Amino acid sequence: MTRIDIVILILVLAGLPLVYQTFWQQDEPAEYAEVFIDSKNQHQLSLKQDQYTEVQGVLGTSRLEIKQGRIRFVDSPCKGKVCIQQGWLASDGQLAACLPNKIAIQLAGQRNFYDSINF
Repeated sequence: MTRIDIVILILVLAGLPLVYQTFWQQDEPAEYAEVFIDSKNQHQLSLKQDQYTEVQGVLGTSRLEIKQGRIRFVDSPCKGKVCIQQGWLASDGQLAACLPNKIAIQLAGQRNFYDSINF
C-alpha cells in the first residue's frame, strides 16, 4: 500500500459519516394503514387504536392486528403464510401482502414511498 492509498482511505473513512447523514432516510412512523383487496383501496385503518380486524379476500378471511402504532397479519387462509412471516410494519411506506388472498396493507403518513400496488 502506497502513501496515496493510505491518504485516500483516510479521506473515504472520514467522509462516511457525512454521506450516511446526508443520504440515509430516517424511518417515519406511519399514521394509518391502507388496505387493498384485489388491487383496490378498500379502506384505511388508524394505527393509533389497538385492535384486531378481519379482511375478506378471494380465498377467505385474513386477520390483522394493530398494536402500539404497528400492524401485522395474524392469520390468513394462504398456504405459505409468507404474509404472517413478514412481521410487524411500523414505518411509512412499508408493505405486506398476502398474494394468494389478494390482500395488501401499506403504511402511509407524511411520506409515501410507493405510488401504486399491483398484483
